Amino acid sequence: DVFLLDIMMPNLEGTSVCEYLRKTEEYKETPIVFLTARNDEEIEVNAFNIGADDYIYKPIKPKVLLLRINKALQQKHNKKGTTELFDNKVSVIGNLIINHENYSINYFGKKVELAKKEFYLVEMLASKPGKVFTRKEIFDKIWGSTLIMGDRTIDVHIRKIRIKTSTEIISTVKGVGFKMEY
Repeated sequence: DVFLLDIMMPNLEGTSVCEYLRKTEEYKETPIVFLTARNDEEIEVNAFNIGADDYIYKPIKPKVLLLRINKALQQKHNKKGTTELFDNKVSVIGNLIINHENYSINYFGKKVELAKKEFYLVEMLASKPGKVFTRKEIFDKIWGSTLIMGDRTIDVHIRKIRIKTSTEIISTVKGVGFKMEY
């Protein structure tokens, strides 16, 4: 999904690897992030000129590194900030990557495995960021309008998603329903 390179690597410099990757059709659009101790303006400019998407100085801050890697992924795969499908297997919406094959999401660099209904709920809300989906819309789409469910079923699934992602990725609109914003 992304190449994380150092400038100084054994046998071959990171800039040479970057040049090679940019000439290779398979990796032409794959994000390349340099993580290096080389705090040299000329080297940094060269890295960007040959195709780097970002350049990060050591020592690293893990949370910042994850955010910048996600930003590089977002910029390459989703330049307009809208939902984009890749072979109908992956959708990228802002900092959320939805893997439709294995019912998982990646949110700000954290991979989260979801139960089937939890996944469908995230998928539905992410399909229209900012739109408030009513409880009825959610029930009809995910559980089917003929199935009788308890009033708290959606709330339980939302709570599980929030626990698994360690975030308030889904907002509650009191008396109406739920929405997802980035």
